[in-house]
Amino acid sequence: MGALLAVGVVPALKRRVAAELLATAGLLLILVPVFTYTPETRFPGWAALPPTLGAALLIYAAPQAAAIGGMLRLRPLVFIGLLSYSLYLWHWPLIVFTRYRMPADLDFATSCALVPAPIRLLPTWFA
Repeated sequence: MGALLAVGVVPALKRRVAAELLATAGLLLILVPVFTYTPETRFPGWAALPPTLGAALLIYAAPQAAAIGGMLRLRPLVFIGLLSYSLYLWHWPLIVFTRYRMPADLDFATSCALVPAPIRLLPTWFA
């Protein structure tokens, strides 16, 4: 989906109302699964389609949408967005190796402890 947007296959939006509706739909397609998917939800698979489509809609429409686009341009969200992939690259090995070393599934407290661990490395990224 991202490649289709990147190469311009999808025509640009001409109406701001359409951009607002599509950006809102995109945000909902991301947020609803966050609160409705359960451990029994088969993922990836068809369950990956709503958040993927939602992300594509946000990338496509948010730059022209005042409400959602404005929210996504807030400095704290931009900061998180700029760091998110790097943090993901640090979190994933921590989670995998912790699961490998733990005798049971990660509990909530352990998972919460892993979240800020890579943030401690941030000063070294900007040095």
